[in-house]
Amino acid sequence: MCLSLILVILCFIFPPLAVLIVRGCDVHLLLNIIFTILAWLPGVIHAIYICFYFQSSPAFNV
Repeated sequence: MCLSLILVILCFIFPPLAVLIVRGCDVHLLLNIIFTILAWLPGVIHAIYICFYFQSSPAFNV
């Protein structure tokens, strides 16, 4: 509960940090940085998607 609240706040304040906490340093972080630089709202939407809706398949978890 507390972690989810912190992630929601981070998604709105600094989206790349929220993605970094959840996914680590991967292509989603780079994509979110690009979205946030181009326009803030796409970065927020992408961060919320990655933090709460995205589930990677077990085949990619090495």
